[in-house]
Amino acid sequence: MKNLLFTISGILSLVYVTINTLIWTIVALTPIILLKLLLPFKPVKNILGRVATGIGSYWVFWNNFGMCASNKIEVIVEGDEQLDPNLWYLVICNHQSWVDIPLLQRVLYKKVPFIKFFLKKQLFWVPILGTAWWALDFPFMKRYTLDQIRKNPNLKTKDKETTRKACEKFKQRPVSIMTFVEGTRFTPEKKQKISSPYTHLMRPKAAAIGLIMTNMQETLNSIINVSICYPEGSQEIWPFLCGKLKKVVIKIEKVDIDDHLKGDYYNDPVYKKNLQRWINQTWVEKDAFLKANTIQK
Repeated sequence: MKNLLFTISGILSLVYVTINTLIWTIVALTPIILLKLLLPFKPVKNILGRVATGIGSYWVFWNNFGMCASNKIEVIVEGDEQLDPNLWYLVICNHQSWVDIPLLQRVLYKKVPFIKFFLKKQLFWVPILGTAWWALDFPFMKRYTLDQIRKNPNLKTKDKETTRKACEKFKQRPVSIMTFVEGTRFTPEKKQKISSPYTHLMRPKAAAIGLIMTNMQETLNSIINVSICYPEGSQEIWPFLCGKLKKVVIKIEKVDIDDHLKGDYYNDPVYKKNLQRWINQTWVEKDAFLKANTIQK
């Protein structure tokens, strides 16, 4: 009987999120998409970008409302008192599950500017959502294999140029630039495959932070270091929608951007090395937080 109730809850939550998404993406964002295509002028696109961000905020608000109503999760948040929705932030976080994203949107909603992600180029072709993310000015990054780069070395600079253009847009109004530094979700199998030195984390990668810092260091006000811990183990999106997730502990640390975090990641090997060292130390502390809050089985 209990499993049946969980399943019904999951179906209702999925229907709600789907309907809410369709309303805000098809009904509200379609006019913005058409206007951006028909009037590709910078001043017009800037105005449309602001309108789209406002629509995106309502989309997140009603998603949060539905999930709070259907999921009685105990969310313990530490350290979010000094955030400001009128400033620019780089948000870094560990990544264990797709549940991380709605949780981040829930705990940071209205405390920071609208969160924007760098997305894989292939996600543009996801029906409905792809064009919605495009309307919201989410940057799309195309990943190239080492073999492709060897055959065409010019591809190596593509990510740099995409990041530079995205950051120019981000400078126009306050934004939270979100990056999962590990580049993939954590699993014990992946951890073992890459010989990660951490208990609950994959190895962090400096490239995404370095490219953003190089282009945004004079605009960004702070880095927000978020650690998400599922005390009983991470869960995927379906158990989350069913209401099986009972507790989450989230630590939010605001990091000042001082001189050792500023530099040219493209051309300064010393800065590149120091940034990786800082990220590694941050991950050591993050791993300790996860260890302290995870129930040992």
